[in-house]
Amino acid sequence: MTQEREIKQAGMDENHTLIANFKDRWQNLNEFEFKRKKTANWFHRISFQINFYGVIKSKSN
Repeated sequence: MTQEREIKQAGMDENHTLIANFKDRWQNLNEFEFKRKKTANWFHRISFQINFYGVIKSKSN
């Protein structure tokens, strides 16, 4: 047995670590995408309200 194998924990071979990292990254990406969409929607709504009221104010002047 090489020293590398001895250091690693049982069942934690390279393949397992790769899959775990990939899953973790994918989950983070999904969470980020979800937050980004929510934020984008919020910005869109706010900017729409600003434009809407801005148009009304400019017409009344």
